[in-house]
Amino acid sequence: MKRSYHIARIVFCVIALLLVAGPSFAAPVGKVTYVEGRVDVLKGGTTMTKPITLGTPVDVGDTFRAKTNSKAEITFLNENVLRIAPNTRVEIKEYMVQGDRSSHVMKLHRGKVQAISSKDFIKRVAAFAEGNKFEVHTPNAVAGIRSSNMIVFYQRGVTGVLFLTGRGYTFNPQIPSVIVPITAGNISFIQAPNTTPTTPSPASEREVLKHVNTVEPTPKRGPEEAKKAAGQIAKDYKTESGYKPTLDVTQSVSPGQQKGPDTDLKTSPGQQKSSGVGGGVSSSKSTSVSTPGTEIMKGHSEQLKHEAAKRKK
Repeated sequence: MKRSYHIARIVFCVIALLLVAGPSFAAPVGKVTYVEGRVDVLKGGTTMTKPITLGTPVDVGDTFRAKTNSKAEITFLNENVLRIAPNTRVEIKEYMVQGDRSSHVMKLHRGKVQAISSKDFIKRVAAFAEGNKFEVHTPNAVAGIRSSNMIVFYQRGVTGVLFLTGRGYTFNPQIPSVIVPITAGNISFIQAPNTTPTTPSPASEREVLKHVNTVEPTPKRGPEEAKKAAGQIAKDYKTESGYKPTLDVTQSVSPGQQKGPDTDLKTSPGQQKSSGVGGGVSSSKSTSVSTPGTEIMKGHSEQLKHEAAKRKK
């Protein structure tokens, strides 16, 4: 009787240990395939961060933090890709592949990420769209991709969703009945905890390149090769979206223009930093606004006006 009691107690302790340890006993769901600068990871169930290196295993529950001038890329087992921009904190919330269903969810606490779907995921969506999801969640938004490539950013309480290729959707989890579809070349914003996504509108070529440059691995090449690569990105974007801006993709920011805090473009004398995060370019003489959401939309609107004026000329 005593022996049976001790055996039962040992079994109970082992089960309790497995439940507490959780993800640490699970198989990795991917690995780090690119790292630049200082990026660390907080493993699920731990309190100490560790620097990541090429090949670092990725588990559900991991939280990755990229510091200033730092980037990372994660490739999952199904070959979906998550790219992490500087000044970003993102958590791997869910990864499940079972039969014809799959669920892949990231929680973006701050900063910017790029999500790229794999061929396997595209096939799954084509066969059973409702049973497969690849989403990025922010405190006030859900953004999901199908056969596509999107960039999601969350700063100062505002979420932006930009689709580079393919199609997808976004909605505010507080208002799940209003789901807004998005297609390539368009951007939408969720400006507050209780607002629905804005109607998707065309993103300028400059805006697209700015966001792409902050998330993609830094190319190890000279200025001319980098310029050609930027031109190819713009060409692919225009082909997919049907957008035809006249702006030269290699053009630098001119005096009097502003930049958002997440851009890599260099300012010239007399320029000022914009407090918006939507990536628009606006005049230094513009008046101040009361909320981050209206700042973002104003910057985006100014950029579109600028493009329209150039086309009329």
